[in-house]
Amino acid sequence: MVGPFGAGNNIPTGMTVFTSIKVTRYLCGKCGFSEEWITPIPSDLQKLREKYPHTVSHEPSEEADELQKTLEDLERDAKPES
Repeated sequence: MVGPFGAGNNIPTGMTVFTSIKVTRYLCGKCGFSEEWITPIPSDLQKLREKYPHTVSHEPSEEADELQKTLEDLERDAKPES
């Protein structure tokens, strides 16, 4: 079944798309490796805890902080210079 454009790129937490949490997806065009993650934004993580209370959760770790910094660096480096 094929959904609308963007289906699968977010996790619904409410009745509208505006309450969804963005899922970042990486796909290697050379080998086909793929992975998905949620950027550790505190408000998004809280929405997930409220929507799915049965899942295991933990407090953000130093690794999550390092991942956030790495993602910000990659996004900055990917922007064309003007």
